[in-house]
Amino acid sequence: MSLVNSKNPFAGEWADEEGQDINVGGKDGNLTVIYGTGRGPFNGYYVHMAAWVVTINFTDDHPSTGVLVEGTTIQWSNGTSWFKK
Repeated sequence: MSLVNSKNPFAGEWADEEGQDINVGGKDGNLTVIYGTGRGPFNGYYVHMAAWVVTINFTDDHPSTGVLVEGTTIQWSNGTSWFKK
């Protein structure tokens, strides 16, 4: 199942640094994140300030904030990155 919405710059398939698949979808500023392993769903939101910024409440970990870099990488506040597939 794809959660893609063309108005959401974070929508689509991503992979983390360990190669885990992650599906991001939503619209109107709201996001849903589901890992390919079944982890999630996690809810969050996105806004545009000087760059696109996303905050996700990872309820089994800690909330994290990320910045979209060049449309292909999310750099997270915990030092990790996700890469657009």
